[in-house]
Amino acid sequence: MRIKRLDPELCTQCAGKRRAPGEIAGQHTRYPWLRHAILPRDLLLAEALHAHLLPQCAPNSERIICHHNNNMRIVYLVYAYIMIHDELGVVDTQGPYGDDAVEHPRWRSASGDVWTRSMKLDLVPATASTAEALNISADWRGEDLSLYLDRCQVDTPHDLVTATWRAVEQRRTRIETVVDFGAGDGRFARQGRYGSYLGYEIDWNRCALDALPANARIAHRCAFSEVVENADLAIGNPPFVRNQDLPSGWRQKVTEQLEARSGVALSGLANAWQYFFLLSLLSVSEDGLCAVVIPYEWVSRPSAARLRDYVRSKGWNVDVYRIADATFGGVLTTSSITTVDKRDPTGRWRFFADDGLGGFQQLLSESGSAGGHIPYRSARGISPDCARAVRGLSPGSQQIFTLTEAERARYGLAIEQDVIRCVTSLRHVPSILGKLDEEAFDRQFRLAGQRCWLLNVADEPSARLQAYLDSIDDDMQRATSTCRERPIWWKFKMPPVPDLLVATSFKGPVPKICGNSVGARAVGGVAGIYGLTVEAAQAFMAAVADLDIRDRIVAHANGLRKIEINQLNELLAEVR
Repeated sequence: MRIKRLDPELCTQCAGKRRAPGEIAGQHTRYPWLRHAILPRDLLLAEALHAHLLPQCAPNSERIICHHNNNMRIVYLVYAYIMIHDELGVVDTQGPYGDDAVEHPRWRSASGDVWTRSMKLDLVPATASTAEALNISADWRGEDLSLYLDRCQVDTPHDLVTATWRAVEQRRTRIETVVDFGAGDGRFARQGRYGSYLGYEIDWNRCALDALPANARIAHRCAFSEVVENADLAIGNPPFVRNQDLPSGWRQKVTEQLEARSGVALSGLANAWQYFFLLSLLSVSEDGLCAVVIPYEWVSRPSAARLRDYVRSKGWNVDVYRIADATFGGVLTTSSITTVDKRDPTGRWRFFADDGLGGFQQLLSESGSAGGHIPYRSARGISPDCARAVRGLSPGSQQIFTLTEAERARYGLAIEQDVIRCVTSLRHVPSILGKLDEEAFDRQFRLAGQRCWLLNVADEPSARLQAYLDSIDDDMQRATSTCRERPIWWKFKMPPVPDLLVATSFKGPVPKICGNSVGARAVGGVAGIYGLTVEAAQAFMAAVADLDIRDRIVAHANGLRKIEINQLNELLAEVR
């Protein structure tokens, strides 16, 4: 397995700043010497050398002072008053551990590259082309990193780790090199049989390094800061983070890197796991295997279409095992164990569902029905004067931009002038409602404490509305990328009034649909259907009420199904 560092001069301990020639290592920190790094046995000497020493030192002149604690099975790499003298190529070191400090063995190739024999890795200094590519890790800092970590830190249940390794062992009798791009606490490293394991984890607090096997290591850095090639297996549970919560600079750089390697430009709506999944596919050898835990919806969602097309174009064999919704408590998506096998590519795709008895039952299609899921009809192909479905408004944060009746009254906001009616959910509304008039709106939303008032920012805000906007603190204003990327954080285009309101998530035979005589805007998970006459709207609702489309929609989470906007457009065409 080959690993190429994209930016070896990046000082990972100094928030992405680079040292000038002759500068003291660790000068950017609050200590005169670098905070010690807790690492597993025989682990990241290469990381330390590349990040702090190699760029400034002559070959073979480095000295690394380490302190071994055999009981903890860790190594403390200590840099104390490390002075770099470029002209002499000398590293002068003093360590706080005195006589206990020992010089750790270093391994170097003939060309001067640092490597570790036990890991069978080759770290190659960046060329001009790769150095040009990216300082990826520098985008992970401050509030972006905190927000990302808050969203993605979900432990993989041990039973699911076991099941994933079982899927691997059904396909391979021998695995030499393993890579895991979202290693977390290293639990995938503690199962399975392999020659060596390399995990990447950006959150230092997640690395349970003292519990790793001797042939496993975790690199504390962004998974995209190196190019890994020719691994036998890519395994793991990539981070489940929405695209809105990804730092825009990171997303752009990673998209460019992956496109350069694969020719695939992922959708701007791609969530984090898609980037990691594609990275896994690119990092295994031509007969390698990927076994990853990712949302089951990747088999049908439009945002993952480019991934599916790429896999199909290669003819790789795909098996997708839909796992029980309760596997990840509190995670609102149905997960899967997905294996992509590059060996003996026949282009076969198979789908399975958890049978509740410890096994899996093969499905007829990704949705379970013989006919497959409802196709996607793009709005681009629909005439402007024809009916169409449009997703609900995403204003940035419903907590800020949609208010309950009590909140509206507290801030003294006037109906129609400062706020207008909206619907953010139909979950609590009876299926037989049929029509949302003013009386039903007051009963089901206004008096029920639902968020039903959307800030009216179409024109210059009144003094009352401006006072409310000014009361929102800076952290709340920047809590979503939608707000951060606007010239004026609260200014958005007001959506038109739909003829029908549709809940895109549902548990019954069909989604809840109601007429919209009150003129409410569709927000969030409520879509709008436009371009229907009153008669056509009633006919559509009547026709849909007789259907059962559950086996034509891919499972989403906790018994929910989620119909996509372009599937609604197809449904409009089918029943009208």
